[in-house]
Amino acid sequence: MREYLQGDLTCILHDDDWWLPNHVEDAMTALADHPDASVYGADHILHENDVLMTHLTCSLMAWMAANYPLPSSVWRISHINVLLASLLNFIVHYSSMVARTEALRQAAYVYDLDNPYDNDRMILFALSRLGPVLCQ
Repeated sequence: MREYLQGDLTCILHDDDWWLPNHVEDAMTALADHPDASVYGADHILHENDVLMTHLTCSLMAWMAANYPLPSSVWRISHINVLLASLLNFIVHYSSMVARTEALRQAAYVYDLDNPYDNDRMILFALSRLGPVLCQ
């Protein structure tokens, strides 16, 4: 993956998911407003016939990890809080992540794990070591 990353931002999208309208624009705005952040993500995506998939546990964990921000705001989650919240659940949907390319390049080593279930958790944790995680 490291060889093919280009540009300042890299968007991750699985083949059977869709982003909500304005997802990339929202990510670009949030990352521009928070230049120290490494990644932006959401706990929801569109999936299977435009059904909105959201995970209440993820929302609750991200909200608590970001120190109870207003629901309509962009939530900044620190490295240690990403670690703690991710022990219970993945706090952003993997397929919604928009990462700074250089941060993703540095964090990509986690894809060599033997347990594929933990790859998405570990990539967010690795990214959080390079800057706050933004969630909305």
